[in-house]
Amino acid sequence: MRLKRIRSALLLLLAAVTAVFASGCTDSGEMVLFRDIADRVTALRLNRGQVSVYVDGEEARIEGLYMAPDLRLWLPASQLNDLLCCSTAWVGTTGVSLRRGDAATSLSLDEEGRADLTEAARALGFQYSFDVKQARADLLSPPEAEEELPARYDLREHGRTTGVRDQGSWGTCWAFASTSALESALLPDQKWDFSEDHLVNKSGFSTGMDDGGDHTMALAYFASWRGPVTEEEDPYGDGVSPDSAKAAVHVQDAVFLRDRDFDQIKRLVSTYGEVQTSIYASPYYDELLNYYNEDTASYYYTGGAGCNHEIDIIGWDDNYSRENFLSQPERDGAFLCKNSWGEYFGDNGYFYISYCDKQIGSEGCAYTGVEPADNYGNIYQDDLLGWSGSTGYNSSSACFAAVYQARGQEDLKAVSFYATGPDTWYDIYLVPAFEGVEDFDSKKILQSGYLPEAGYFTIPLEQSQALAAGRKFALIIDIRTEGAQQPVALEYQKNPAAENADLSDGETYMSNDFQTWTRLEDKTGGNACLKAFTDPRQQ
Repeated sequence: MRLKRIRSALLLLLAAVTAVFASGCTDSGEMVLFRDIADRVTALRLNRGQVSVYVDGEEARIEGLYMAPDLRLWLPASQLNDLLCCSTAWVGTTGVSLRRGDAATSLSLDEEGRADLTEAARALGFQYSFDVKQARADLLSPPEAEEELPARYDLREHGRTTGVRDQGSWGTCWAFASTSALESALLPDQKWDFSEDHLVNKSGFSTGMDDGGDHTMALAYFASWRGPVTEEEDPYGDGVSPDSAKAAVHVQDAVFLRDRDFDQIKRLVSTYGEVQTSIYASPYYDELLNYYNEDTASYYYTGGAGCNHEIDIIGWDDNYSRENFLSQPERDGAFLCKNSWGEYFGDNGYFYISYCDKQIGSEGCAYTGVEPADNYGNIYQDDLLGWSGSTGYNSSSACFAAVYQARGQEDLKAVSFYATGPDTWYDIYLVPAFEGVEDFDSKKILQSGYLPEAGYFTIPLEQSQALAAGRKFALIIDIRTEGAQQPVALEYQKNPAAENADLSDGETYMSNDFQTWTRLEDKTGGNACLKAFTDPRQQ
C-alpha cells in the first residue's frame, strides 16, 4: 500500500510538470521552480563526481572545484592567477581583484575562499562553456592575447603607477624601484605606500643605505614575509627601523626578466604593472649629460659599463623618434621609465630610454602574485636571504629537499621555490615523517607542473597534507630547467652581500638520483631555497 502511494505521488508530480510545459508558461513561477530543482540536482551530481577544466585545450589541475546550485563553477581564489594568467591583487579575505591587460574585475569570495570562475573568466575576456554531460568546463583565451602589442602604452593613463619619489643622496634606488613596482602591482584597487627604509635596513643583507642592492635582494625580503611594511611605520631616512613592524601584504610570486626580451617586458607591464630593471647611470652629472638629453628627457647609453642603477619601466612607445636622443640609435622606440631622483629630473621624474640602450631590460623583475598578510597561518623557511647562489650537477636536472619540524597539528597548503631559468618542469614530493636520509625512500608525489618563466613561485597544493605536531617532515623538488647547469637556488653564504646568511637553522639536501643525498649546508655553504606554507588544522 505504501509503495502504491509513493508511485501515485510521483505520477501526480509528473502530470503537474507536464501540464506546466504544455501550457507554454515558460516565464511562470512554476517553470522557474522546476528549473531551479533540476539545476540543484545537476550541481549535486557534478560535485559528487570529477569536474574538469580545460584552458585552450589543455587540462588544468585544480583542487577544490565547486559547482553552485545555479551551475556556476567556483574554485579557490589562490588558483586564479595561474589558471587565467592574470595578476591577483587581493582586497582581503572576502574579495579579490583581477587584472589581465586592460581587463579587470573584482569578485566576492565565499566562506571557503572560493571565487566564481564563470564570472572571472568572462570578465577577463575568456570564452567560457560548460558541458554538463562531460562535466567539463572549457575556457578559450581572449583573441587579443594573441594580437600584436600596442605601439604605445602608459600605466599612468590606467591609474596603475604611484608618484615619483626622491631617494636623496643615499644609494637606495633599488629599494625605491622595488617598492614602487610592488605598489603598482596592487593598483588601482589598493593604494599602498611601502617603506624603502625598512627594506634596506631589515633585508638581512650586509649592506647599508649607501651600499646599493638589486631586485633579488628585495624579493628575498618580500618572500620571507619580513616586509613590506608601510611608510607610516618606518619613514624614510630617519635612521630607525622597528623590529616590531609586520608585513602589510605577502609576495608569493615574481617573474624575472629574460635578457632584453622586450615583448616579455611589455606584457609584464600591461598585465602586472611597473617592471623593475637595471641600467647604467653615471653618478656624475657631467658624465650623465653625455647620454641624457635634458630637452627631451631621453637617455641612451652607448658605453660598456655594467648596471649600477635601478628604475621602473611604466610603458613604451615604439614610434618614439631616435632623433630625441643625443646620439641617434639605430631605430625608433623607447621605454617610458620612472626614476627615484625626484620630480626635478626628467619630465616630472619620468624619462625615455632607447630600446638600443646597452643595459635596459637585461635584468629585473615584476611582482606577479601578491596576497593578503593572512593568506597562510605559518611559513617554514631557512633561506631568509633568498637566491644568492646556485648549485647542481652540471646538468639541467637535480633534486633538492628541505626538512622542517611541524609546530602543531597543521595542513601543508603550498610550497615555494625559485625557477633559475625559463622552461622549468618540477615534481613535488612529501616525506610526512622524517628522521634521516633513509626516509627519503618513503616519499610520495604530490603534484607536477611547468613554469615558463624564471622567478620565484608559490605552488598551491591540489590536496592539503596533514602534518603531525612536533614531527619532522621533508619536502623534495625534482627540478629540470632547460639549458641550466646549476638549477638549484641557494641562500649562499659566500656571496658577499649574503655573508650574514645563517646556515645553522637549515637542513637541506641535494641528489641526482634520489639515492645518494648531500647535506648542502656542509657541502656548499648554503641552504636550498624551498619554503612551506601551512594552516592550523581545523578541529
